[in-house]
Amino acid sequence: MNDIIRAALLAALLSMACASVKPEPGPNVANPSLRATLLKMEVADQNIRKQALAQYKKTGDRMTIPMLWVFMRMNSVDKTNTRRMHGIIDKYGWPGKTMVGSDGAGAAFLLVQHADWDTVFQKKCLPLLQKAADEGEASKSDMAYLTHRIRVAAGREQLYGTQCSWKDTIVQLEPIEDSLHVDERRAEVGLYPLAVYIKVTKFTMQHGSSVDNMLKPGSPASESLKEILGPYLKSEDSLKK
Repeated sequence: MNDIIRAALLAALLSMACASVKPEPGPNVANPSLRATLLKMEVADQNIRKQALAQYKKTGDRMTIPMLWVFMRMNSVDKTNTRRMHGIIDKYGWPGKTMVGSDGAGAAFLLVQHADWDTVFQKKCLPLLQKAADEGEASKSDMAYLTHRIRVAAGREQLYGTQCSWKDTIVQLEPIEDSLHVDERRAEVGLYPLAVYIKVTKFTMQHGSSVDNMLKPGSPASESLKEILGPYLKSEDSLKK
């Protein structure tokens, strides 16, 4: 049971780092109504994960009744969002930056990334996201993360080193195909080197907060995290993961 909690909390921390911290101020998008819908769904996704992290800070990795309730609620939110994403994808195709802005496109990715109970849907979305990324309508790093979510769930090796587990501050990466060239592939999709990613992951787990939250002005962990990120701090795609 402890391993289940750790895996879920690690996914929550990393996904919270993926999410857009602030909506773009009045972007000129083709479908502002859809953008608003996606951002509202993203808020529900992130709020329940924040509750999970808050509960973890109180009880640790023991499966208490409050923790169990939070995870049941998270499952409910994810399933509701996934059902809504089915309808959105069927009606509009992949919601790209032109249609819903970069924050709306990022929200669409996050919601599909968390559709783990519906891997058929995730597989359906991947080529749509890949095409959007090739056309500059979506983030290549988002495409990398969804690719790995699907590959690891199917027992296949990952390509970019985004999927890992955690126990007692030890980060264990899922097997990587052609690991000698992983940093080259990461650079191609806007991700910082694997060694930096592992350090950041350890840091987020130790502090129980996401990258975005710890980089906010006034955060006591901000300076330490900036030292880890170094020159990659200015990379937008890197900071989203």
